[in-house]
Amino acid sequence: EHSVTAKMVVNCAGVWTDSVNTQFGIESPFRHALSKGVYLGIRRPPLHEVSLVLELEDHDDVVMLVPWGPISMWGPTETMVQDVADGFKVSGEDIDYLLEQYSRRFRKPLTRQDIVSVRCGVRPLVVDRDFSANCYPLELSRRQEVALDPVRPWISCYGGKITGCTRMADRVLRVIAKSVAPSGLPSPTSPQTDIELTDFPGMPERVPSAKWCLEQEFCCTLEDYFRRRTNIAQWVPRMGLGCGDANLPVVRAIAMDLASGEPARAEHLLAEFRLQVGMQVDELLGVE
Repeated sequence: EHSVTAKMVVNCAGVWTDSVNTQFGIESPFRHALSKGVYLGIRRPPLHEVSLVLELEDHDDVVMLVPWGPISMWGPTETMVQDVADGFKVSGEDIDYLLEQYSRRFRKPLTRQDIVSVRCGVRPLVVDRDFSANCYPLELSRRQEVALDPVRPWISCYGGKITGCTRMADRVLRVIAKSVAPSGLPSPTSPQTDIELTDFPGMPERVPSAKWCLEQEFCCTLEDYFRRRTNIAQWVPRMGLGCGDANLPVVRAIAMDLASGEPARAEHLLAEFRLQVGMQVDELLGVE
C-alpha cells in the first residue's frame, strides 16, 4: 500500500467518469450518455483499397467499409446503453444487423464464417446531469466539457473524441494552472528502450514481443497482449488462436513469457484466455 498526496485530481476515466465521481462523492453539472458501437472485421477483398461510406435509411447515419491491414472493418452500430458493462457485450442482434446491412449493399452476402474479429466499444457522450431523453445517439453532440468542482481540487473530463484529446488536455492544463503553482522541479523522463519485435502466424508485420510488453508496459494477460498491445486479436481469427487452435503452441509460449516462466501461472493464463475466446467469439459466431 502507498499513500499519495495530490494538489489536484483529474478524473479522465472516459466512460467510467461518472462511477469514479460517485465513489468520491463528487457532483458534476454533466454526465455521460453511453452509445455502443460494433464493427465486424472481415477478410479484406483483394481490391479494397479505400474507405467506402454508405448512407443508411434511418437517422441520417452512415455505415462504412474501411480497409485495415489484412481485414476490412464493416460498421458501426449505434445503440444507447444504460450500463458501461452492457456496452462491451456484442449480441447476436448486433451481428445480424451488420450482416443484413452488408447484404443490402453488396452482391455477395456475408456469413458468420467470413468474420475474422469483432470490435466493440462505448462512446461517452456528454449531456447535462438532468438529461433524460431517449434519442438516437447521433442526435447528441460530440462536444467535450471540463468541470472543476467548486469545493474540492477535482477536475472531471466529459465527452470528446480521440481526435480532440489534445484540445481537452489544453483545457485541463489551463484550469490546473489557475489553482496549482508549478513545483519548479524538472519533469520526470522515461527511459528509452527499443521495442523488441517478433513474428506471429498470420500477421503481415512484426509485433512487440510479450516479454517486452510485460517489462515495459505492465501487460499481464493474454487478452491484453493480443487485443491492446498488438493487432493480433483483430487480424487473426479467434483472437489469435486461429482456426482449430492452429496457433495454440505459439499462444502457450507467449503465456509462459507473461508468466515469467512459471508453468502453473502460464496454464492459468491460457485457460482464462481460451474461456474468453469461447464466450466472445466461438459462441457468438457459431464456431465449432
